[in-house]
Amino acid sequence: MAFLAADWPQETLDSPHGCPLYWPNDDENGVKGIGDVEKRRLIYRGLRVRMGVHFGSPVSEEDPVTRRMDYFGPMVNRSARISGAADGGQVYVSQDVMDEVYAILGIFETADLGGITDMHQIIDEPSLARDVQALKTLGLCATPIGEIKLKGLESPEFVSMVYPAALRGRIDMQVQEEERQQLQKQQELQQQQQQQQQQLKRKKQEWSRRESPASISKSPNQRKTPISDSLIPYHNGQSQRSSIDEGMQYMDSTSLGSLSALSSQRSSFSRQPPTQVQRNMRELSMEISTAGGAEIRNRLRQVGDMPLWSAPVTRRSVS
Repeated sequence: MAFLAADWPQETLDSPHGCPLYWPNDDENGVKGIGDVEKRRLIYRGLRVRMGVHFGSPVSEEDPVTRRMDYFGPMVNRSARISGAADGGQVYVSQDVMDEVYAILGIFETADLGGITDMHQIIDEPSLARDVQALKTLGLCATPIGEIKLKGLESPEFVSMVYPAALRGRIDMQVQEEERQQLQKQQELQQQQQQQQQQLKRKKQEWSRRESPASISKSPNQRKTPISDSLIPYHNGQSQRSSIDEGMQYMDSTSLGSLSALSSQRSSFSRQPPTQVQRNMRELSMEISTAGGAEIRNRLRQVGDMPLWSAPVTRRSVS
């Protein structure tokens, strides 16, 4: 509470982590303007310090250099880990502290039932009565955080977040932020589910189009391939099928009547009969091979002396 009234530098107040924050904010309940003190309370101003509280008996020794007491041990380590788990502006307490808080709240109930306003009437120890009286005047609000794993400690700790009653807006702000994050996660999850459903729907439509009879069976006019398209003319007047795949597709897509027509049409595209010059050259090469003229035979079979189609049938040269 003292940090809210401290004299902070203007640079600190202008920073996003030190600027004043009020609750409810400008968007809540239609409240606008920082001067409305009745509906808005100052909950942050200046540096935001985190705190951790644990209840127990530490190990204490006097420091030989500073001549002051030095506190250490498991209790101090646990309180430091609890403080490390909090964020700036939060106060985390352990379950042992909450047990003591619940006992003090019981004292408050007893005092309210008896109409007692001074804690010294029911508490004999003066220092404890003074602290309980200050706590009753200040007010207390708490919310459980849950069990968390502390760094360097084997057993987890159930922690709670406590504030004075004047800073209850910090708890409300955190609850609102958690609800907003949860709602955002739900919206993202719904969007992901809708996208998955749309993708599945598109896949089903694609599968149905592939498996429909209209895409599998076509009309005879669409399946028929003209012979002139499946044959590619060469420069020497000869023609042949463009590829084996097109020939197989043509065979699969035609009927038995078309096959007979195809065979009759293909016969017209047979090789031209050899000319008289080709016959003379083939007979000459066969006579040379039988006579055993190796030198003449090799000279005739050199590249460029004789076309490939006129080579002897017994042994063709490879280009």
